Parts: sequence; C-alpha cells; structure tokens
Amino acid sequence: MKISRLSPLAGVVLAATLALAGCSGSSDEPTDAASSGAAAQQDGGDGAEQTAGEGIVSPDDLPEEPAFDTKAKGVIKDVAVENCETGPGDVAANGTATNSGKFARDIVVTINWAVSSTSDVVARGVATLEDVEPGESADWEVESSFDVDEPVGCVPTARAGQLR
Repeated sequence: MKISRLSPLAGVVLAATLALAGCSGSSDEPTDAASSGAAAQQDGGDGAEQTAGEGIVSPDDLPEEPAFDTKAKGVIKDVAVENCETGPGDVAANGTATNSGKFARDIVVTINWAVSSTSDVVARGVATLEDVEPGESADWEVESSFDVDEPVGCVPTARAGQLR
C-alpha cells in the first residue's frame, strides 16, 4: 500500500481554502440573525450604533490622524499613558511622548476607545506633537465621548516622522 503525503504548502492552501469557504455566504437572502439584528439597532447618541449580538458600528466622525510626508515609524515604546478614562460619557487620556530618534520629528499619539469584547472603536482622540527634539519629552492630552453600555478599553498607537 502506497501512502501519499501532502507538502506543507498544499496543507496551508487547503486550510486557507476551507477557512475562506466557511466565511462566504452562498445565499442572497438575509439570515434570521442578520434581519433581527438590524431591527435591534440602537444609536447611542454619539453616532456609534449598537446592534444586538453584532457588536458596535464605529461612528462616521472619528478624528483622522494627520498625514506624514515620509513613511512614519511606529513609536509606541516612546509613549507613556498616564491616565485614560473609560466612560461612558466624556473621556480623556493624557501622558508623555519621548523622541528616541536622532533628529527632531513630529509625533502623533492616537487613543482609540474600543469595546473590550469586539475591538469595535467607539471614540478616538488624536494628539499632534510637532518638532520634538531628540531625547526630549512632550505632554499630550486627548478628549472624546461615547455612550456604550459595554466595557471599553484604551488602545494607544503612536507614529513619528515629518508631517505634511
């Protein structure tokens, strides 16, 4: 009896194909869960829509990060979050950012307030620190608001480079 073995690449392709097949729907008809979820949609007053069993839909008016001239570098290790309120209602976060680079650069600190169970972003604050000298630290603070009845956490990100 001859036993054939699949190559590792064939195994990965097979697994990916099966995973994607499970994600794609084959019917144009909405499922009962989708139609009942749409009927249970609520607006928390801040633009974030809460849908029963389907998570939160991020508001359309989340602040955008400014654009960089060059490829920005992730610098979360250079950011300290000293305080971050998790609401609901008006929330704020603050901390410091240090330029660990060799040249003066701009640092953008973003705080996303995200639902803990689904990672849906319900609010965002963006702080822009311009021309931070090497080795220097700058204070930052952001504010936002949301009205969601689920646990929310603060998710910081930071990038450095030259802003446009």
